[in-house]
Amino acid sequence: MMNMENNTPQKEYWICMLLLVVLAVASILPVLSGIILYIALPACLAYVFVRFDWRYSAGAAAAVLLAPMLVTLHPDLSVFLICVPLAAGLALAMRKRKGMLFTVSAGVAGELVSVLLLYLAGVAAAGGAEAFHAQIGGYWSQIQATMDEMLAAYQIPSELGTAYQQMFLSLVPAIVVCMGAAFSYLAFYFCNLVLKRRDVSYVGIYRPFSEIKADKSCVIAVIVFFVISLFASGIFARALVNLVVILAFFLFVCGFSTACFFVKRIRSKPLRIVIFIILFMTIFMTSYLFMFVGFMDGFINIRRIGQGPKPE
Repeated sequence: MMNMENNTPQKEYWICMLLLVVLAVASILPVLSGIILYIALPACLAYVFVRFDWRYSAGAAAAVLLAPMLVTLHPDLSVFLICVPLAAGLALAMRKRKGMLFTVSAGVAGELVSVLLLYLAGVAAAGGAEAFHAQIGGYWSQIQATMDEMLAAYQIPSELGTAYQQMFLSLVPAIVVCMGAAFSYLAFYFCNLVLKRRDVSYVGIYRPFSEIKADKSCVIAVIVFFVISLFASGIFARALVNLVVILAFFLFVCGFSTACFFVKRIRSKPLRIVIFIILFMTIFMTSYLFMFVGFMDGFINIRRIGQGPKPE
């Protein structure tokens, strides 16, 4: 447990409160709402939860709850329900000095709590579960109509479009988990970045993005689950496919991390910047290549991470 609350200046807390209020109000902007709700605001909240005791943390959470309500002049719990559980999960793991994987997983667990709370809030606002499900069905019908118009515009056969829709629906759990893990990691990264500048002891166990790697067990699990999914059927097969997609996404992250590791070792700063820009611009076209690199790194440890003498 970190004992930093007593020597933390009050000025720092009020700066954090002001930043939280600004971010909470800015979350109503249509363009920046996603970045603010899922990355910036949870990172700032997690910082407050780590740096201050529960009384100051409760005040910060209340500011996130009340600020959007005062601006929009009507109750809006979405900002509070999305950000607070994620930040609380991250801060709880960070205070206990857990590793990066555990901390990101705690953030994902907080996001799942957020989804549950948002569902309950939606049911209460709609006047019941059936009315809420009817609203969701109406939104889905609009999405399907838009997709049908796009298929007709690009002259794509309806059978192929239906197959793509079914495939997308079957992979929704994996997509949600991967996006949740990405948001959790980014919030953790930026929170830790500020904590590092404040010389907080927690950052000593933080692993940079360029050193993220998969273990052999993860690589073997991808192979085993993929082979089993070829012979399975029904719900079990869909669950295995979603699990394979999640693990494959992690291998992709490890492969991209490997590329960043070697790019950072280039001495020429302009050349590093150019290569990073190329990597980000071609990230979707080279996703399978990064996945393969992460796959191989799990077996042969290309970067030789963890083979040197361990620091005391």
